[in-house]
Amino acid sequence: MGIPMRYCFMAVCLFLMACDLPAPTGGSTSNFRTPSAQKQRQVELNFLVVLRQMEPTIEAECKRRRGARLCDFQIIIDDRPDQPANAFQTVLDDGTPILGFTQALLYDVRNREELAFVMGHEAAHHILDHLGRQKKRADREAAEFERQAESVGATRAEIEQAKGVGAQVGVLRFSADYEIEADVLGARLTKRAGFDALKGSAYFEKLPDPGNGVISTHPPNERRKQAVREELGVQ
Repeated sequence: MGIPMRYCFMAVCLFLMACDLPAPTGGSTSNFRTPSAQKQRQVELNFLVVLRQMEPTIEAECKRRRGARLCDFQIIIDDRPDQPANAFQTVLDDGTPILGFTQALLYDVRNREELAFVMGHEAAHHILDHLGRQKKRADREAAEFERQAESVGATRAEIEQAKGVGAQVGVLRFSADYEIEADVLGARLTKRAGFDALKGSAYFEKLPDPGNGVISTHPPNERRKQAVREELGVQ
């Protein structure tokens, strides 16, 4: 199977640039209640089953697009009870890709399909190099804003402020598109691994809808669901 996907349990948070899911609405809060032993066993089993089926699919697609060196995924489970349901993707300085899940998310998903879809979505961000592309766009916009500020005789402080604004614009301008791309590839990976991707995408129903706001990093939930339906050939 090549380079294995590894996972570990950590009570730390990675303060790195990362993609994450907005906190679900409804029952998921930061006040995580200790579940019963039976529920814990079921959640652990679901996670291991999903990981075992998703891992080779994610790894194969990653290697095909990016090469083996960048596809040694590590799974991080943040088991702090005060953290809300969330999932994220980031990359360490040595290029190691990280897929992170909070303990609350593992209990928040309603079935293995939803967990598989979330895992596929986060893996897709790395496979599609969204963090790298996002940084390049942010740097490009920052440089352009700096150039414009200098051209009108702005002070050094104003120029630095303009660069910061430009970087934010670069991130926001394409973030929603990246989410759609990750949804589509995530659905493909989920289906390829043997899960019902349409059922998995029902997790959108638990996320707050950002609507069509121009400063939102996530697209409207209905747009995301439609993109998944189109990918799966479902009307």
